[in-house]
Parts: sequence; C-alpha cells; structure tokens
Amino acid sequence: MPVSALTPRLVHRFGMKETMSTGLFLLAAGLFVISLLDVGSGYPPFLGGLVPAGFGIGLSGAVGTSAITGSLTPAPASQPATSPRPVRVSSSGPLSARAVPGEGEGGCG
Repeated sequence: MPVSALTPRLVHRFGMKETMSTGLFLLAAGLFVISLLDVGSGYPPFLGGLVPAGFGIGLSGAVGTSAITGSLTPAPASQPATSPRPVRVSSSGPLSARAVPGEGEGGCG
C-alpha cells in the first residue's frame, strides 16, 4: 500500500514505462530469490524475496491498472455497461485467441 501511494509521483517524475519496468523487475527479482529457497531456509530469507516482490506489485499494479483503463474507449451513453455485446473470437494460431467486440452474434464465428 505505501508503494502504491507513491506510484503517481514516480510516474510523473520518471514516466509510466520506466515505473512499470522497475516494478516488474522488482517482482521478478523477488520471486527469483523465493525460488532459490528450500524448506529449511526459514522466514528471513523468504522475507528477503517477499519485500522486493511486494514493492514490484505495488509499482506495476497501479501503473498497469491506469494504463488499461486509460486505453479504453468510453461506452456510448445509450448503452449501459452491463448490456450484452456480441463478441466474435478470432484465433491466429493454436495457442492464441482474441475477442473482437461488436462483431458476430454473441457467439463464435
């Protein structure tokens, strides 16, 4: 929580890309430290990975949410947010699929 409160200042000073990159790096570094531990490591080494991971989540979570919501287009005033919108699923390969809103008749095709 304290890191999330500082994030807007960091974004203003360094930019969204740099803040997000730093957050993801800290998260990855913390998880890497945790992955090196075994059952007998104890709590202090675990905390040594948990703290940077927590800072990373605080930085990247707030910035990621802001980036996602900032990229959305506002819904038309006549259409409530809960109304069903037709979606067509388009895939360009066996492991990738993307939803294309506003196309199709509410199903695949």
